Amino acid sequence: MEDKGAVNYETAEEAQKRKVKEARQKLYRETKPYRIMFATPDGKAILEDLKREFDPRELCGTDPHITVVRAACRDVVRYIETMINFEVDDDDIKDLDDIIS
Repeated sequence: MEDKGAVNYETAEEAQKRKVKEARQKLYRETKPYRIMFATPDGKAILEDLKREFDPRELCGTDPHITVVRAACRDVVRYIETMINFEVDDDDIKDLDDIIS
């Protein structure tokens, strides 16, 4: 007979797996709008435009301030690309689309 008042403690390994799964689910929710928007023809065109304008071939400029600005602009483009390319592991994201749709 199962004790209904018993506390179910998880092992450190189980806790770590749960935390990783929750983090991946959170990332999935946060990256989904990026994947949807930039998968469209307009979204792809916008990303290409952002790359042309803000992802310089030459990062270092003659002035350190120019280098900082170029690096910051490039980081924004890289951030968007990272959000778009987030890989989904079906085991971690089971039925999450139904929950957040």
